[in-house]
Amino acid sequence: MDKKTIESISYISPDSFNSMNKKINEILDLHSNDGKIGLLNGKLGTAFLFFYYSRFFESSGHYNKGVVLIEEIINEININTPHTFCSGIAGIAWGLLHLLENNFIDADMDHLLNEIDPYLYDTMIKDLNIGNWDFLHGASGVCLYFIKRHKHKDMSKYIHHYLIQMDRLKEKSENGSIKWESLISIKDGNPFRGYNICLSHGMASLAIIFSKIYVQRIDTDFVEKLLKGTIQYILDQQLDGNKADAYFPLHSLETSRGNVASRLAWCYGDLGVAASLFIAGNATKNETLISKAIEIFLFSLKNKTHAVCGIRDAGFCHGTSGVASIYKRMYYQTNLDEFNIAANYWFNETLNFANYDDGIAGFKAWKREEDGGPKNEYSLLEGSTGIGLSLLSAISDNPLNWDECLLLY
Repeated sequence: MDKKTIESISYISPDSFNSMNKKINEILDLHSNDGKIGLLNGKLGTAFLFFYYSRFFESSGHYNKGVVLIEEIINEININTPHTFCSGIAGIAWGLLHLLENNFIDADMDHLLNEIDPYLYDTMIKDLNIGNWDFLHGASGVCLYFIKRHKHKDMSKYIHHYLIQMDRLKEKSENGSIKWESLISIKDGNPFRGYNICLSHGMASLAIIFSKIYVQRIDTDFVEKLLKGTIQYILDQQLDGNKADAYFPLHSLETSRGNVASRLAWCYGDLGVAASLFIAGNATKNETLISKAIEIFLFSLKNKTHAVCGIRDAGFCHGTSGVASIYKRMYYQTNLDEFNIAANYWFNETLNFANYDDGIAGFKAWKREEDGGPKNEYSLLEGSTGIGLSLLSAISDNPLNWDECLLLY
């Protein structure tokens, strides 16, 4: 890539470009997956990094390594592989379709997916029967695969049954808002359940999944009611702007029990909620909702202190690279310079977290001392693979579609 092209990258200096590219290469050279094959926790996420890097730098060597990983994944799927989106078959199947749609691989996956589809449907229904609608580890992640599969084969029946079950699980209030109860945490061995509005495990993810179903015109009237009710409940949780540094708490107001602490992250806090409102607004052509989402994003820009933001590492899920990637995606969606400036600030902060001599390219995922302290983590969700993909987005002048797997569009 010549100097002129480097200087064209939006607000990225040649020095930053070179530092980020160097860091991505270090991550690629040190890649490992601890035997895991999933999209967000293992080998498939690493394949994404090899494929996207190979396209950006026209590197056949990196492309071939991605192909090898895909072959290994398909050979290693077995009865012990979980069904979930984060670490299992739903995410793998979704990821294969993503690579096909983006012309990274050219293969007939129908035979494999035809065998997978009924199994995933059964696991989705089993999860819903016990109220596990979680995106990362439950039924909604499986449904996300069916939504993507619907472009290749009619999945309307499976998606319809998902909506029927979600309708059964909902709780509706007098103002028309809809909420779903879920597991919040385990305290002293006892489950604590409540109402979660975040993107990783809560109703923000439902709003995005409902939006995707709506766009594909599957059960349009039915899913529109669920979507509008979900959005209404999320908006009902807005904090008093005169008393808080955030628009929303980590969970719902009723679940937070007066604790209105928030954070800047993909997983919990304003960014994920605002992303869900923006996507829902675009799906339904609701300009008021789109404006509300942009308002929240702009409000979040004032938070740049790590302590206030709750940021302790560079990982995508709850660290700097996720924050940076969200702002970068919003820059592409809105063309507002404020988001590009914020994205590049957090991309540079990502590099500043590469300070462990025994880390992966200097990076470690933050863990509490009682859980062993910071650790080497290779995954897309929390580790070096996600950091590498995010840094690749930083040095690109065009959106890289890998962040679709994290519900960012």
